[in-house]
Amino acid sequence: MEIQSFLTNIVKNLLIGSYPYAHKLYRPVRALEEEYRMLPVKNYAVFYVVREQDKVIECYRITQKHKK
Repeated sequence: MEIQSFLTNIVKNLLIGSYPYAHKLYRPVRALEEEYRMLPVKNYAVFYVVREQDKVIECYRITQKHKK
């Protein structure tokens, strides 16, 4: 599956679209200006921010999890 359709499916489905605050807050070592959330999908981690005023979800990073 190509990355664009992968992202589209994540956002449009119940994973983020309907319940954007249902996913885990990302807590880095140092504080960030915005509240990032992390969504694990298969072997990826999707980091996103909810912009409530604009009714927008911005995906900032998608990382592949390391295999052990």
